[in-house]
This record gives sequence, C-alpha cells and structure tokens, in this order.
Amino acid sequence: EDVWMQKVAEVREGERQQARRKEEREEKAEEERRVREKEKVEEEKRVKEEERIKEDRKMREEEIAEKARKMREDEKKEEERKVRDEEKAEKERTAQERIAEARREEEMRLQKKEEEDAMLKKEEEEEEEQLRKRDCMRAEEEEGIQRVRETSTRLEAAQREKGKKVAQ
Repeated sequence: EDVWMQKVAEVREGERQQARRKEEREEKAEEERRVREKEKVEEEKRVKEEERIKEDRKMREEEIAEKARKMREDEKKEEERKVRDEEKAEKERTAQERIAEARREEEMRLQKKEEEDAMLKKEEEEEEEQLRKRDCMRAEEEEGIQRVRETSTRLEAAQREKGKKVAQ
C-alpha cells in the first residue's frame, strides 16, 4: 500500500509539473503575443508619424515656394511702380535730384530684400528646429521599442534557465 501511495504521489507530482510547464509556456506565449502586438502598434504609430512629417515638410516647402513667388511678383510690381514714378520724377527734377532719388530707392530696395531674406532664414531655422525635435521624439520612441525587445529577450533567457532547472 505504501508503494502504491508513493506511485500515486509521484504521478500527481508529475502531473503538477506538467501542468505548471504548460502554464509557463502559455504565459510566455501570451507575453510574446503582447510584445508583438505592442511592437506592431508602435511601428504603425511610427509610420503614421513619418507620413505626417513628410506631408508637413511638403506643405512647408510649398508654402515657402508660394511666398517666394509672391515676393517676386511683389518685387516686380514694385519695380514697375518705381520705374513709372522715376519717369515722372525725371521730368520734374534736375539731373542731380534724379541721381539722389535713384540712390535712395536702391538703398531702400536692398534693405527690404535683406529684411525679407532674414525673415525667410528665420522661418527656415524654426522649421529645422521643429524637424529636429520630431526626429528626437522618433528616436526616443525607437529606444522604447528597443528596451521592450531587450526586456523580452531577458525574459526568454530567464524562462529558458527556469526550464533547464525544472528539467534537472
């Protein structure tokens, strides 16, 4: 009877170990599924963010091109206006007055162009800063994904060690 009880106890212990190993495998599979799902969601977010950034960049480039075109048109209209004004002024002024006026207008035009150039440069620098910030955010997200992968790798290694110990 003791032998029979011992065999029953051994069978039950084997069943418990087998059930525990099955549960551990299921937990590991569930954890891996969650990690894969999280990685998939993160990848989808990253792809959407990249598409949004590309679209933003494209729109900014189009806006800058449109502003430059408009400025060229305005400069052309301004230049045409100046020419008409100059023709009137030439009739009304002496030769010395015409020279002085032309110099003043040229200086104003150059100053305006320098101010416009400075404004465009400032806008470009601000946009580059925004892009750098977005790149940093994306890098941080990628580091988070890497940490999840490393954690998963460590968990798998620990599970293998645990499996080896159980097998021994």
